[in-house]
Amino acid sequence: MPRASFRTYVCLGLVVVLSCFPRLLADVTPHAPDQYDFRVLLFPVDFAFVAVIVLAVFRRRLGRLPAMAAVVLATLALAWCFHPSLRGGQTLFRWAAVVAIVALVNRRSIPFLAGGWAVFESLLAIAQHLHGGPVGLAAVGESALSFLRFGHALAPPGTLVHPYLLAGLGLLGGAVLANEARERRWLLVPAAVAVAPVGFTYSRTALLAVGLLLVCCAIARFPAAVLALAVGAGVPALVWHDGWVIRAQMSSSATSPDQFDSARGAMVGQSVDFIKANPLTGVGPGRYVISLKDKHVSIAATFGPKPVHNLPLLAAAEGGVAAGLAMTALLLMAGYLAVRAGAMATGIYVAFLPFCLLDHFAYTFPQGMVMLGLWLGAIATAGRRPRAVPVGSEA
Repeated sequence: MPRASFRTYVCLGLVVVLSCFPRLLADVTPHAPDQYDFRVLLFPVDFAFVAVIVLAVFRRRLGRLPAMAAVVLATLALAWCFHPSLRGGQTLFRWAAVVAIVALVNRRSIPFLAGGWAVFESLLAIAQHLHGGPVGLAAVGESALSFLRFGHALAPPGTLVHPYLLAGLGLLGGAVLANEARERRWLLVPAAVAVAPVGFTYSRTALLAVGLLLVCCAIARFPAAVLALAVGAGVPALVWHDGWVIRAQMSSSATSPDQFDSARGAMVGQSVDFIKANPLTGVGPGRYVISLKDKHVSIAATFGPKPVHNLPLLAAAEGGVAAGLAMTALLLMAGYLAVRAGAMATGIYVAFLPFCLLDHFAYTFPQGMVMLGLWLGAIATAGRRPRAVPVGSEA
């Protein structure tokens, strides 16, 4: 293996490994309000981000998706010049790491990075579920505060900061492994393990995403993948079905749109107001929730100050219309490349896209930003196969 490739694999591996252990190393803003969206926090993965950024700087050229991600970074950097802040600088630094990850991953590394990470977190979350809570990994970042309960049903997060991140990672890893299983069928077993958290994190977004993924596998005429992923997500959902019963009751008994969609509509309204008020430079990277407080925006409808759950709107609110358009173009370009690469590559795309449109963690949390980089990298490399396989005949 060439020395440069070895360095790349090591640095990308460190990004994933350190993402598994989000132990807080330092709080640079100890006097800020006690909420993540107001603070500048340092995690182990930030050191790995430095390494991948340095490696990516010396690449001679960028592909289309890394280049488009770099455009998003550039628009946010321009907005930061008008709204400089330490938190905004950290947002730019982590976005640079996203660009680097997309540029550095390749077809051989992505199954180990995304798939391996997903399988590890899935097995850990299953252990947490069986144990009824944390399993004693607080020293490396496991937090009891990250667990959710729906009635008596427990939604464990692994070592991620929220169970919905676990659901997103499981779908990303499962889709990547299913794509690779066209040539190595045994990878369907870890693919099924990877998607298991869909069944017990009780995320409606994940339910939508797994349905789209299964449709793509069916279009690809890959019934073994349909079966493996359906069993992987379905069996835990049946075993731990109490949470889904509660979610169904919550949706059916909602008396307002905000209760039904978890206030996503209200958050969209807040973001549109920010965009109208600051169309050119936004409110500044990393400053969305801070601006809600500074501008005395009512947060009663959203049950607290939260970023808008949509990446293009969040980018537009923080970086101006140009940033929102760049983010939209990035997602559209990823979709175009995925469709060109085939139905299984499209499955990778739709497995994570709902989290980009209905959540915010791929923009706001380091673990989510790593997932975003791996997702875009997986799409960029999904079509690089020894032989061309037309859509609908991947099996």
